[in-house]
Amino acid sequence: MIELYENAREKYRFQTTMRYASSIYFLLLNRISYEYSPEELSFLLGQEDDFVWQLERLKIAMGNLELMIHLNWVFEGRNLCFESYDDEIAYDFELDIWMEDGVRYYQMDYFINSVESMSFFRLMENINIKSIKQAEESSALKRGICRTFFEFLLPTDFFKKPKSAREVKFQLDNHSDIKIPVIHLKEELDLLWGRKGAAPLKRSKAKSFGYRYSLHK
Repeated sequence: MIELYENAREKYRFQTTMRYASSIYFLLLNRISYEYSPEELSFLLGQEDDFVWQLERLKIAMGNLELMIHLNWVFEGRNLCFESYDDEIAYDFELDIWMEDGVRYYQMDYFINSVESMSFFRLMENINIKSIKQAEESSALKRGICRTFFEFLLPTDFFKKPKSAREVKFQLDNHSDIKIPVIHLKEELDLLWGRKGAAPLKRSKAKSFGYRYSLHK
């Protein structure tokens, strides 16, 4: 893969199949439609904060079966690729990412030959600065709801067995009538795991695909 940068635009040139390129399209489409940031989706997948950022830029391969299973769970069975697309022939693609007037654009083109290219997809993600500021102002209330939720949950048997971030979110959604952004859940949960004696929970991967959270023994 070749990384190109022009006027603060990200550009990535690579070779892959039509089906694989369609998986990048659906990853972006589903994430944007669920209004998850890359960091939030990484958390729900049980991965490091920059995992999805790297997936979307083809720095990490999406061929992992467990990854596809977890994406299917998070996106509730939505399409993850165009199964009918060719998965044998590799084409030259270029992914272009840039910001303009509060919107982040993702455009992927594929090259028919050395001089001709065609648009494969173009997606827009609204990065509304006003909405972000309003969300920050209401974050104290929503983080307070998360703290109350964990105060209720920790004394129960819930964390006696390792739980994924997705399972914790499911419990929170059932607990609160207010929609809590995933980032607030992540921030509060991050305060609860650590070394034995310093935090009530531990975070571990063991043999699982993503991180799981459980009580220290």
